Amino acid sequence: MKTPLDSRQLRAFCVLARTGSFTETARELHLTQSGINHSMKALECGVGCRLLYRLGKEAVLALAGGGIGATQVFARRMQPMPVKRALYC
Repeated sequence: MKTPLDSRQLRAFCVLARTGSFTETARELHLTQSGINHSMKALECGVGCRLLYRLGKEAVLALAGGGIGATQVFARRMQPMPVKRALYC
């Protein structure tokens, strides 16, 4: 059985897709560049394909990375959800 995707890896992937920079991603998430790089490698292993190309400290989405749709899905999930109050009698 495959392990579920780690939300921290998905968050780092989304920020990296937006910024295109390991440095900016690390700064925004308060992590190290090597930590982001290791997370991206683990995410790629988890999904079984290359999601991005590394160009030094920069990153460009691979076809699978751009088509994964994770950036849109995860971005929506990270937005504050409206609170629905249940009525109790």
